[in-house]
Amino acid sequence: MTDTPTATHTGTPEDTHTATSTETGTATATNTGTPTETPTITPTMTPTLVVIVESGQTRRWADNTRACSCEEYIRPSNPAYAYSGATGDGVYSIEIGGDIFDTYCDMTYDNGGWTLVLLNSSHATPPQPYWDQVVNLQNITGDLFDGLTAFDMFLGVKFWNQLGDVLRVEAGAGPASLSHRSTYTFSLNVPDHFAISLSNENILIHTEGTASPGLYTYHNGRRLTTRDMDNDAYGSGNCSHAANNTAWWYGSCWSGSFWGSGGAGGSQNKPYWTGSGSGGEYFDWGAMWVR
Repeated sequence: MTDTPTATHTGTPEDTHTATSTETGTATATNTGTPTETPTITPTMTPTLVVIVESGQTRRWADNTRACSCEEYIRPSNPAYAYSGATGDGVYSIEIGGDIFDTYCDMTYDNGGWTLVLLNSSHATPPQPYWDQVVNLQNITGDLFDGLTAFDMFLGVKFWNQLGDVLRVEAGAGPASLSHRSTYTFSLNVPDHFAISLSNENILIHTEGTASPGLYTYHNGRRLTTRDMDNDAYGSGNCSHAANNTAWWYGSCWSGSFWGSGGAGGSQNKPYWTGSGSGGEYFDWGAMWVR
């Protein structure tokens, strides 16, 4: 009996082993191993978006910041923010240049994003601001948080241009019962006492009376006047004094002021679409919005 043992070991990076023995026969064993590592999978984290929350009676971003307009809330330019959470029409907190104020946002009509800048609801005494107040402050009488028929408002005009360049003007028996609505490309000329400039009229609702408001046909291009800053064209006094100290873009004096006479004289304390006095076209409710 002849025994001839033979062993062969071949090492390679793949770690291949071959063993052969002969004992009145041949036995062969082969082991091929390729070590593999399980890759580490890092989960993709979806960033948490900042949404809108209620804070008291108003709304703001959840990180305690505020948008610079109603348009910025509904279509935020920062992708880290989202119009989600406590959304819809209502009172929002706005911040422009470090100034913070509350106002009403219309988030429904025409894709939303409308910031309320002026309102006469006929259910409150109209604001009677001095020049510094009508420029810099949110001027409100009544209750801002009780709906669009419970307060009057004149937002400081230094904010208007920063809210957008489209002005929406409307009037009627109430916010849900309008007789007029129109929009304009607009701006306020700050150095020229916030003179108002309106163009590109678009009449959207016209169910009675005159289609175009006096704001467009008579007051367009006029300077803003207050009880202590007479910039009107009336040579015999301050038009604001004849209208219960209300602020407006008076000429000599007005035809279509949203304050009417402010409760003084022969005109109503109501928003006038055109004209003045008993012959003017006035309504119980009127508002101006910017986007």
